[in-house]
Amino acid sequence: MRKLKSCFSDLLSALGRFGLARAAIFVFAFVVIATIFNNNRWKTEHGLVIHDVISYYSYLPAAIVHGDMKFGFLDEGSDFFKGRIVNSKTPEGGHYQKMTMGLAFLYLPFFLLAHLYAWLSGAEMNGFSLPYMFFLQFAALFYVLVALLVLRKILLKLVNEKLAAIVILVIGLGTNLFFYTTLEAAMSHAFNFSLFIFFIWFTIRWHEQPGPKNSVLTGLVIG
Repeated sequence: MRKLKSCFSDLLSALGRFGLARAAIFVFAFVVIATIFNNNRWKTEHGLVIHDVISYYSYLPAAIVHGDMKFGFLDEGSDFFKGRIVNSKTPEGGHYQKMTMGLAFLYLPFFLLAHLYAWLSGAEMNGFSLPYMFFLQFAALFYVLVALLVLRKILLKLVNEKLAAIVILVIGLGTNLFFYTTLEAAMSHAFNFSLFIFFIWFTIRWHEQPGPKNSVLTGLVIG
């Protein structure tokens, strides 16, 4: 019994040094990653690039794989793009996507990593093969984890460590943020959450240190 109490005391001491709020973020990350690998959405055809994501994502294969931001390659008549890229046409016969490319910029680092991996591994470099979907699956988690670390900083300006940890766990596991970081990780919701956290942080920083740097950073994350 004494050994058990000693182990528990050591654990609490270690958590105290690490920080309960950081531990809460670690728990969130563990549960999210376990859920992702339990569902394997990236292995399912149309598992990630669905609904609005079809338009958000389309700019990346258009620009990087086909080098054609006018989407003229859709006129080739390939069935491959059905359900993968929306073929909307103007009255003049041009192509367009109704969604803007903001999400595409956030996907971009992960798309480039997937493109490199596909090249090195010999996988299809078409923007939709398994490496692309795998890296896309984890894009939201990356931004959300960074946002939660920033949220921790914000909370610790206002409340104690224990309450900050509770808030992080409730937001991470008790809201639809969990769903949009796991099962529909390419949708805009988790990315928007992250951008709003960054916006709040840079707004606080601007009030602490007004100047061009914090003004530009605030504008970038809200723009």
